[in-house]
Amino acid sequence: MLGFNGIKPDYYITKALKQRNFGGVILLGYNIEQPNQLKELTSDLTGIPETKPFIAVDQEGNLVARVKFEPTAKVSQSDLKNGEEAYDTAFKRGAYLKEMGINLNLAPVVDLATSESANIWSRAFRKDHGIFGDAMIRGCNDAGIYCVVKHFPSYGNFSGDVEKEIPRKELSAGEVAVFKEALKNAKFLMISPVIATNIDPDNPAPISEKAIKFIRENLGFKGLIITDDVEMVSIRSNYNPVQFAADAIKAGVDMVLFSGNPQDAADAYDLVVEKVESGEISGKRINESVKRILGLKKSL
Repeated sequence: MLGFNGIKPDYYITKALKQRNFGGVILLGYNIEQPNQLKELTSDLTGIPETKPFIAVDQEGNLVARVKFEPTAKVSQSDLKNGEEAYDTAFKRGAYLKEMGINLNLAPVVDLATSESANIWSRAFRKDHGIFGDAMIRGCNDAGIYCVVKHFPSYGNFSGDVEKEIPRKELSAGEVAVFKEALKNAKFLMISPVIATNIDPDNPAPISEKAIKFIRENLGFKGLIITDDVEMVSIRSNYNPVQFAADAIKAGVDMVLFSGNPQDAADAYDLVVEKVESGEISGKRINESVKRILGLKKSL
């Protein structure tokens, strides 16, 4: 999945979709001006590849809302009082995004933040994180688009800058319970650059085979795993994003997200092809992800 600059498809996103078969596009605030422009943009993007792409936004509400004119854009997850309100908000939000041609919302945030000093506090639920998360997933599903549970393995009460630092923390039993609840009806899970020391003390979750195994076996999640933006400063400061992307796919991630560096994305594509041809990444590993991706796109 790749982002791009501008309010119309540019050379790079067109080539990524048409020639490299990238699976999706992420739209950020600078891609979106007003409703008619957004509808035209998503229509143009959808018509480029042979297979319909995922067209995604981060529409969590309030602080993180790329579509400012969406009717529930100012409603934060922290404002929600109960599961019914969470469902209704997600349904209204999903229905509007679908009308705009968006089929994937990178939300809700289910990180178990219980301290006001947590970086993720302003974006998190205030209680019943798993129940509220599941309610929003069901609302989104019923509106006819997909939503993404994020961010495994949870930033939790990490108080540093999640964009710039890779946290080291234990994945708690409470966090496991939240993810299990939130994922009951979900088709997507976002995996973020957090080191869960009790799963794999050496590697951030996106490039950890142990973390992917935990998701599949302990959480019982069979859907699509997508990385957080591999161009985050926290990743770029510690890893080569191109190598990180290839390592994530090798570890078992289904989809890698580049927010907007087309050269890095193209280089990662070439590196994955090279590793498949050399046998370092098996064809079986690639086909597992392709089947998940195409299976979900059938209902778009």
